[in-house]
Amino acid sequence: MIVTVSGWLYIALSLLALFGLKSAHGIAEKLTMLTSIAFLLVVGVGLLMRRNWARWLSLGVTLLTWTLGSLAFLWHVIQFIRLFALFQRSGGIVVMTIVLIIAALCCAYLWLNFRLFEHLNSDEGRLEFDTPETETHAVAKSTALQIAWAALGMLLVEPGVFGLGRSSNADFAATLESFERLKSERATPSREAVTASAELARQAERRRLANETELRQAEQAELAAAREQQAAAESMRRAVEQEEARGRERLANANRARAQEEFRRKTRELFERRVRDRSYTDAQFEADRQALQRELERSWEIPAGTPPGTYSDASRSGEGPSSVILKCRDASGAISFTQGYCPAGTTLVESPPVE
Repeated sequence: MIVTVSGWLYIALSLLALFGLKSAHGIAEKLTMLTSIAFLLVVGVGLLMRRNWARWLSLGVTLLTWTLGSLAFLWHVIQFIRLFALFQRSGGIVVMTIVLIIAALCCAYLWLNFRLFEHLNSDEGRLEFDTPETETHAVAKSTALQIAWAALGMLLVEPGVFGLGRSSNADFAATLESFERLKSERATPSREAVTASAELARQAERRRLANETELRQAEQAELAAAREQQAAAESMRRAVEQEEARGRERLANANRARAQEEFRRKTRELFERRVRDRSYTDAQFEADRQALQRELERSWEIPAGTPPGTYSDASRSGEGPSSVILKCRDASGAISFTQGYCPAGTTLVESPPVE
């Protein structure tokens, strides 16, 4: 079972490694990656077919993987912890979760290689792959071959490991050292940084005060404009009201003039009838005249219940029926002239003079 799982795993790793060719730089690096992909694919197929040569190659690969691979895994974990401590942010929980998942997969891969090496080096593994009895020192020979192949690949890809150039690990260490130095400088700011920060703070405070002053001035200007608009609207409203009042007054005066003219006309008709018709008694005449008087008062909107002869301010000012001069006669035959109406006990004897 462990052999089948490992075979398919090697094949899957070879296929996944194909996607890493795009990030390879240089012919040496690409050639090394292609060789590794072909090796994984061939070993995986050989393990599935239970070929002894695949077992022999896997002995060195699995031994180096679970020994040196474990040490490399621990070194990378330590470096990541240092780097994570320098740049920990609000998303640290998500990053740590992803790293833990990757670490768990790596541990599972190392454990699988250890179990595969243990199985391939056992008597059961030799029997499964039909290993000849003449085979000796298979582990040492396979490991030596894998070390030589790995050294050749490192010489092509990472010559700095052998002192022939700068290695990527050195670059990573230098980068990490720079990050630590930057963090220490941020933790202990210099005098110039403190002075610059204080100056920036003062400038920010001055800008804030200037903005507040401009804001207050703008608010005052808006308030003044609103007051002017309100005053203009109030003035316009008063002008409109005055114009409407003058219009109503003109209309009322016109109505009063028409009502007064109609009252005079009907009053003259009553006088003429009184002169022509002997059967038209004084009582009927007085009743008709008072009816005309009440009709005139109603047309001028005189409140109900106002005694005859009592009129509004308009009538007292000379605009009402009080401006009409009437000739009245009492019981003794004495003649008197009154304005607007005949007193009680007197009768109207002729039409009012025309004004």
